Amino acid sequence: MSPRRSSLALSLALAPWLLACGEAPQAVQQPGPTSASDPHAGLARPTPVPASFSGRIVLRGELATRDGVLMVSACPKGSRLPLMSTLIRLEDAPPAGEGERIVPFRLDTGNDMMGGGGLPHDADGMELELSVRFDADGKVETREGDVTVAVPVQPDASGVEVVLGA
Repeated sequence: MSPRRSSLALSLALAPWLLACGEAPQAVQQPGPTSASDPHAGLARPTPVPASFSGRIVLRGELATRDGVLMVSACPKGSRLPLMSTLIRLEDAPPAGEGERIVPFRLDTGNDMMGGGGLPHDADGMELELSVRFDADGKVETREGDVTVAVPVQPDASGVEVVLGA
């Protein structure tokens, strides 16, 4: 079949679907602000509420001497979907001493790798957990040897301590 005939055959085969589409696609307009005093009015997604969490992660036993990554995430209680998250590479953390490795952390809008910028507006009263995961290879998939611990927190919690390992 010549290129011209195959092009015509394809056009004829697609004609019913193309004709069924109706009008040409239209751009969707987002409504603009409704008030100069509220720059977020009319936006499809409300602006997140800034929040921060800080404290220390205590790695004990074998985890104190291993290299890897710590993923620190703020999540609704019982959910695996983080609202905010950051990574700490253990190569950049203080070394172990006396069987423990103390790793300070801060999770806030400045280092949130989720890009959400904070907690949702309806987070007031939401039960939150701070989840810390030790990940030996830094990849998303959980592998043998990865350890996760979650502790309950309130927005803007400081002095949080999370212990991983024996």
